[in-house]
Amino acid sequence: MNRRIAFIGAGTIIEMFYIPQLKGMGFRNIWVFDSNNERTQYLCKTYKLHAGTFEQCAAADVVIVGIPPGKKFELLYSLIAPGKTIICEKPFVHHAGEAQQLINKATLAGCTLLVAHIRRLFGGIQLARQHLMNKNYGTLLKAEIFEGNRFSYKTQSNYISTNPFGGVLLDTGSHALDAFLFVSNMTSVNEFQLRIMQSDHDKNEPSHEVKYRFKLNDTEVFIHLSRYDALSNKMNLYFEKAVIEVPLLLKPSIRVTPVLGQRQVLTSGKCLNYMSEAFRLQLYYMLFKKDKQLFDARSFLNLSGILQQLYNA
Repeated sequence: MNRRIAFIGAGTIIEMFYIPQLKGMGFRNIWVFDSNNERTQYLCKTYKLHAGTFEQCAAADVVIVGIPPGKKFELLYSLIAPGKTIICEKPFVHHAGEAQQLINKATLAGCTLLVAHIRRLFGGIQLARQHLMNKNYGTLLKAEIFEGNRFSYKTQSNYISTNPFGGVLLDTGSHALDAFLFVSNMTSVNEFQLRIMQSDHDKNEPSHEVKYRFKLNDTEVFIHLSRYDALSNKMNLYFEKAVIEVPLLLKPSIRVTPVLGQRQVLTSGKCLNYMSEAFRLQLYYMLFKKDKQLFDARSFLNLSGILQQLYNA
């Protein structure tokens, strides 16, 4: 518990989930640097943290990067150093070449580089991944991904309206696409061929509603993301021998409909009821478990490449 932990960038998610969970886990040596000095002072006074300069926070044992997308590559690259643990709040970087550069530098430096895509811990998503590893339903032919809710929480920097990288694709879309790759065991596929067939946006970036249809190797994928409307918040995976319905949020069950046979609902024995529980478990994996592969940056390389191509479409 003596490790010095520092935040560089401290928005709503950092305040709501990271700070309370770290303090609840017994960490006391917590530092904050935000480009908005008033924000830094508010957090330090409210939660009894230490205000630091950028250089002081960059030198911490564990650095948690919570800045909006757009400038993460330069920041992460500058932070990588031997023996350090760096946690990047999602999304990682939306460029495959940049992701590879960060991974290469971290590997050479002996630096632990982790990406906080928390949904990999959700009960339904973990259950679906394990189920598909144990069952052979044949080739994945098609996937439909729907994520949408009326955007209501207040961001500190208003990046969703002003940042060209603050659109829904790199926000909840990165979560949804990572869940798809994780469940279908595509995070470590060596080569991807992606062909975009549809790219609809409500407006120029940052866009709040998008629809993409693309071919990922031999699998046709449709994704609909919205900050305006409540969608089903799930993905439907169409295999040769079954359809698997997987929730994208905390619901701990999946629905399996075989081509031949009866529909069944499977429920995970591991149930996270609240987001705060998920964040606590994620921090445990990142800071205490010796096996950190679940959040290792190398398993997000394919996601970075897909986001790059969709963003540029």
